[in-house]
Amino acid sequence: MIGTVNQAVPGKRKVDIGTMVQALVLDTLSGRSPLYMMKDFIKEQNCEVLLGREIDHELFNDAAVGRAMDAIYEAGTQQRDRQYRDVLWQQCVKCPLYLLGFQI
Repeated sequence: MIGTVNQAVPGKRKVDIGTMVQALVLDTLSGRSPLYMMKDFIKEQNCEVLLGREIDHELFNDAAVGRAMDAIYEAGTQQRDRQYRDVLWQQCVKCPLYLLGFQI
């Protein structure tokens, strides 16, 4: 998922858009309301496992999430919705839900 999103929304950021989107998806799957206080969610997670690398949770502040959402909108990604849904579904099927506290 990270690579697909980064390809559609390129740019240099401290946290790339693909990683931000993956964090938002994981936050949603955990049962929290996304887009609000993401840094608190990230602080409690094993980022190396879930996001592929250790990342300072402070980089997931509300302003950074907002800038990421703006970048996605500006990239015009709504025309690729089907592709993203397919990628998202594939990643959700692979996601180790036990890492988010789900009982399997």
